[in-house]
Amino acid sequence: MTLAPVTDPPEVVDVEQMLDRFTVTSDTARDKPTSEYPHRVTNEYVEREWLSYLGPAALLFARKCDQQLALLKDSQTSIAVIVHRWADELGIYPEELIAAKNRLLRFRMATWEPKGNLFSLKRHWPPVPDSIATPEHKAALLSLPDSMKT
Repeated sequence: MTLAPVTDPPEVVDVEQMLDRFTVTSDTARDKPTSEYPHRVTNEYVEREWLSYLGPAALLFARKCDQQLALLKDSQTSIAVIVHRWADELGIYPEELIAAKNRLLRFRMATWEPKGNLFSLKRHWPPVPDSIATPEHKAALLSLPDSMKT
């Protein structure tokens, strides 16, 4: 480590823009079902088993992302999410949409790349692990705040 002065200015991040819009892409490794990730985000199993962990806003957000990704043309790889617009379409507040995004990240149903504000959704999900299905573990997970730093 050196105490030499930094010659490059730090990257300026427009926090308001970061909170108002981001890009969604598909986690290409989870586009197709596998033995570990057999359930499409639109599957009845996902609604029945994951809903109580993720909540309705996160599940609706994930399904809307999945639907929009399915509509992409051959050369397109991502969709833009304008938070206030998508929140209006889903009937929730913008803060709830950000919390839903964070919940999907917390449960590893998506990944986040801060450079470029890139949210990569896994379109096939695993079964709910037995290790979090106990009442004690579930209560502990659900007590975590959704405003985690991404």
